[in-house]
Amino acid sequence: MFGSKKREKEYTELTTNLQNISGDLVRLNHAVRNVAQNTKEESRDKYNSSINKFFIFLKNWWIFIALGSFLFIFLIAVRIYTIKFSGNFSVAIDYVQSYIPLGPYKWITYSIISLLVGVGSLGIPFYLGYKYVRKQKNIGKRRIRSILYSIIWNCVLSCFLGGILLIVVILYYTGSDVNYWGDAIYISKKLLITNIFFIFLYIFLYHVFRARAYMVGGIDYEKIYNILAVAIMVFSVFGVLFLSDSDMADILVGRKEADLSCIKDMSNPNDKGVTALPVSYDNRGVQVFTGEYVSGEKKWKNDQGMVVHREYLQFDRGYKVMPGACSE
Repeated sequence: MFGSKKREKEYTELTTNLQNISGDLVRLNHAVRNVAQNTKEESRDKYNSSINKFFIFLKNWWIFIALGSFLFIFLIAVRIYTIKFSGNFSVAIDYVQSYIPLGPYKWITYSIISLLVGVGSLGIPFYLGYKYVRKQKNIGKRRIRSILYSIIWNCVLSCFLGGILLIVVILYYTGSDVNYWGDAIYISKKLLITNIFFIFLYIFLYHVFRARAYMVGGIDYEKIYNILAVAIMVFSVFGVLFLSDSDMADILVGRKEADLSCIKDMSNPNDKGVTALPVSYDNRGVQVFTGEYVSGEKKWKNDQGMVVHREYLQFDRGYKVMPGACSE
């Protein structure tokens, strides 16, 4: 009898404990769900806040952004035609200013291709490097082998993503002419080398500064690193777009000679024509920039009196404009 009461008491205590545990689990589950929901809402709010800030920034600064973008493309175009005119800077400015009101599609194309080149060669490695560095802030010391694996993986990923964008650049550069594929691949290879070099340098310098901070205390290595990374980024953009001898010019113009026209005097059967860049037409004639064009170099001469100059050719005098460069 006493044993039966004892077992009944133990059973009651066990049931009570199980009910308490069950209640604790239910409360824990609700707490976890609430935390997860709050975290999700905080992430969504943070994401929405970032988007709102971005659009507010565009709304407040759109005039300066538009003017800055236009000036940027204008400078690139002047650089391109300075190369095409064999160093004739003043004529390059004159040509670009003359063409701006008449060829907006060209500047849109230049903007898109410049963006693809910039993102493919510098933007992607900068973004991946930035994400990598942010993740490393919460990680302690790592082995050198692990760091090397991370660097190699990010370099491969950056090269792959950049290569996808540069395929579009290659197709734009070559058009339907397979003869230019070799040149296009060569230029793209140089841009991919820039891509890999930049992300390698970005991550490598971070670990160098971080290791230095471990050895010597009191150094704000992150501030120094960020300044150096931004300086490298700005110099790289400037170098790729403005210091390259001809690669960027070849990419944007496309080497397809689509802008060139052959001006022939139809009253003279022996006239072989003159290669020119038309900038405006009217009922009486066409205004062109012309000179001695070297088809093999895709440039105009700028020596011994052979300089690019502006001319107005009247149709009633027998001049006719035909697409493409004149045959030599």
